[in-house]
Amino acid sequence: MDGRVEELLEQSRDFGELVCDIYEREECPMPVQPVQEETSKQNLELVWTWLQDENVSSIGIYGMGGVGKTTLAKHIHNRLINDHRYQVCWLTVSQGFSVKGLQDELAKFVKLDLSNEEDEHRRSAKLNSAFQKMNKMVIILDDVWDRLSLEKLGDPLGVEGYKLILTTRSYEVCRKMGCQKQLEVKTLSTDDAWELFRKGLGFETQLSPDIESVAKSMAERCDGLPLGLITLAGSMRGVTDIREWRNALNEFPEDMESDVFKVLKYSHDRLRDTTMQECFLYCALYPEDRAILRDELIGRFIMEGLVKGSSREDEFNHGHTILNKLVKLCLLEATVDDSEDDEDEAVRMHDLLREMALRITNDKPSDPGSFLSVHEQPPSTRLELQL
Repeated sequence: MDGRVEELLEQSRDFGELVCDIYEREECPMPVQPVQEETSKQNLELVWTWLQDENVSSIGIYGMGGVGKTTLAKHIHNRLINDHRYQVCWLTVSQGFSVKGLQDELAKFVKLDLSNEEDEHRRSAKLNSAFQKMNKMVIILDDVWDRLSLEKLGDPLGVEGYKLILTTRSYEVCRKMGCQKQLEVKTLSTDDAWELFRKGLGFETQLSPDIESVAKSMAERCDGLPLGLITLAGSMRGVTDIREWRNALNEFPEDMESDVFKVLKYSHDRLRDTTMQECFLYCALYPEDRAILRDELIGRFIMEGLVKGSSREDEFNHGHTILNKLVKLCLLEATVDDSEDDEDEAVRMHDLLREMALRITNDKPSDPGSFLSVHEQPPSTRLELQL
């Protein structure tokens, strides 16, 4: 009897390796606002229909910056998780990506240890071997800037049942990546843009007919860009004085010409609070798309003298208050950092908001005692923020 038990135990160990232990992994939905605009609903359903087609393995979602590509991809990610037919792996690529970094993220997802393997090709082969032992999977590559070699990422499309979704600003990237289906996410119609702007103001912001007229004029100047609409609405949330609305409209640039940076900078300028502005700009020193731990960030605020208090607790309370306000104003996104075993509170800056913040810091006069001149940061500080 004991011999039979030992035999079964040995067989169970082999079986565990075959299934890669993947079903113990529990994916969590990404925080994202519900889909309400009609065009966005149609885009979501179209991509979902393509995913159900066995003959479609790769989908490209493209459009200008701030138009809602990542938001659409997040909704697809969450629906796939709830559907339970696919494992879903989300990878943020961005401009400064490394193949090794993406390989490490995939390896972490499939619980593969590549720490002792440096050769790029052997790492890819091991990823492919791990993929072969798993059931269906959808890999979502967010914010792709140029053609990316899928062969170096384990050639997932060479594995039966695997699918790829990518988001990019360029149709050419979709073409070079061989996407079988492409969807252009366009700017919102006037009605959908107003609906999104009104929602961003919050129900607590009561609009009289006169204020609504001014608010619609401001929304129209965002030219249908969701990120601009959401950020601008955040800066006007709670304003019920018609004179303040008229003043805001007067200050708002008329020559938008689809330049979302002008909308974003206007929302930054409306902060009026120098400390909040500097704390916001400081977040741009972190790498693109980084989930920034709140306690770590506030610690840096304190070190830079941006927040003050009579005790350490008071300083951290002040820092959390500033971050909460920036989140409410839609200049930062509340998230969690799940890179370790525990999930810690964090914030993230949209890549366009980060780009706008870097433009502002580069335009500021040089100040030897300030962090705001990014390119004049001491090398040790810049390196530390990249860790």
